[in-house]
Amino acid sequence: AGRFSDARDEFQQAVDLDPGCDDARKGLAQAEEQMRGAKLKHLWTKAGEAEAAKDFTTAQELYRQLAALEPDRERVQAAMEALGRAVSAAVNELLARAEAAFQTGKFSEARDEFEQALALDGGCAPARDGVARAAEGMRAVRLKHLWAQAAEAEAQQNYEAAADLFPPTQAHDVGVTIMKPLGGSLFQHADICLRWILQHEAVGVV
Repeated sequence: AGRFSDARDEFQQAVDLDPGCDDARKGLAQAEEQMRGAKLKHLWTKAGEAEAAKDFTTAQELYRQLAALEPDRERVQAAMEALGRAVSAAVNELLARAEAAFQTGKFSEARDEFEQALALDGGCAPARDGVARAAEGMRAVRLKHLWAQAAEAEAQQNYEAAADLFPPTQAHDVGVTIMKPLGGSLFQHADICLRWILQHEAVGVV
């Protein structure tokens, strides 16, 4: 490509000096055509490599560039259709793996797989719903863990620790048990809720 670029520049200078020189004009046109051919070859190679590596986002971008440059429209169309089938197969595989992980309680793994599927196909409703379901599963696991910790702390009469762990949405039911040793004031009730929210909102529990 570098040689063609140099030749193009030389012919362009010749045309600038003598606009009527047919040989210079023909040479310039040939050099530009050779540069275009070299670029097309490069794009086809890179697109094939990206598709083979399952880097579908890069492959899609390269095929879009080819669509603007390649005279053989049918070749580009066929390549893009084949890529679409490959993307669809990859999305289905990711969805299957994500669902299997979800059903076995591996919610973080499921979320990652659903997100990868969504990255490949932004309009995939099952992937979008899966991300939400996995996030909810992760929250449920986290809450279950917090409840177990809080119950253990309360059983050991470690009321301060229990107050930090009980979800504020359950304060009406269990907050009374915790508040009795603390005095049971409304201020303490509010403090329990506020501390829990500040402590756990960062991990996605609330």
